[in-house]
Amino acid sequence: MAESYYTDIDDDVYQYDLQPTPIEALYWATYKVKAADVKIITSTTKLECDRLRNEIMHSINIREL
Repeated sequence: MAESYYTDIDDDVYQYDLQPTPIEALYWATYKVKAADVKIITSTTKLECDRLRNEIMHSINIREL
């Protein structure tokens, strides 16, 4: 899908992608993005990847309100 970028509080930029199953779910009006749909592309540690995934999900949820 379309790759996106997330900038954290330290101004570090990370590349990520949304990959839901099925991929068509991105176009459904009723689909809620899950943390498992967020794939971090930038090379990071497991701990950092989990932190980024949570921050990205928080950012997505704030925008949906």
